[in-house]
Amino acid sequence: MRAPTGRSPVHCASSPVDVVHVQGDFWGALIGIRAATGLRVPMVHTMHNHVDAGTRAVTPFAPLAFAVLRVWRRLAVGRTTTDIDPAARGAWRYLAELASAADVVTAPSRHFAAELEAHGVAPEVLVTPGGVADAAIAAARTVPRTPRSRPKLVWLGRMSQEKRILEFVAAIAESGIDADVALHGAGLLLPKVRERIAQLGLGDRVTIPGPVPYAAALAAMRDADALVQTSMGFETQGLTPFEAAALGTPTIYCDAEIADDVAAWPEWRVADRSIGALATTLRAAVGQLAAAATDREHSAALRVSEQDAQRFLQSAQSEVMLAAYARAGIRI
Repeated sequence: MRAPTGRSPVHCASSPVDVVHVQGDFWGALIGIRAATGLRVPMVHTMHNHVDAGTRAVTPFAPLAFAVLRVWRRLAVGRTTTDIDPAARGAWRYLAELASAADVVTAPSRHFAAELEAHGVAPEVLVTPGGVADAAIAAARTVPRTPRSRPKLVWLGRMSQEKRILEFVAAIAESGIDADVALHGAGLLLPKVRERIAQLGLGDRVTIPGPVPYAAALAAMRDADALVQTSMGFETQGLTPFEAAALGTPTIYCDAEIADDVAAWPEWRVADRSIGALATTLRAAVGQLAAAATDREHSAALRVSEQDAQRFLQSAQSEVMLAAYARAGIRI
């Protein structure tokens, strides 16, 4: 990562360009680097893709893929102009080469910022969480939560191996919970998820609304008694728990690092990666939620407070990003 340049903004025909902000790790990053170089303006790079974990999850040829990425980067934007930390290897080396072109590097969570630093991607990575649009949250909060006879859990995401959706379905069966569970999303594992639900006899409890518009996803999280977050060591920011917290909905966490980043009560944490541990936590959470349903005061206590919810709005997080721009020498 280079020091802030102090270069003067370049004025284009339509409007001045003060900073190039890259929020990608592949072609988008390369375009951003070339744009910042051509315009001679500072660049801020937000890294929110766990390239190492994501690549290893989908191919056994990850080391080859990382080498190809480095060659592609060099062909697109040339040699790096700063020394790369020897600690950066594999995917981390590729990210470090991208970061070397930036004036400021940021990440959306404390745990991923620490991982980028530990792997030599950049000596300092600022934490700039992605917020949730104020207007979208306000709209979702106006819709009354529906009546229910038992707790409602919701899961949202891509149905792929790293999201551990099949493990979640297995844990529902093992737990024996009396709850309605909605799985929002689609992906390569969707046929297997449907098959597993049928095999385990969960059709009376588990439904698959599939992919839904963003407003509907927010409404589902708002209506639920708890969100279930199942991936481990993969997410760079647990955005769905952020969204749920902004809506007042607590989360059952498999990933303690995401729970630490959100830091909103109430919460439930799974002890380890096993299906049994997830089943145990599901039983505990659903038991508390069911008990709270008969006690209005207790029920309110099992929602994220309004004060905590405000922390996750985009209006609050924008100030954090403006501070990162200031570090790059830009005043907006």
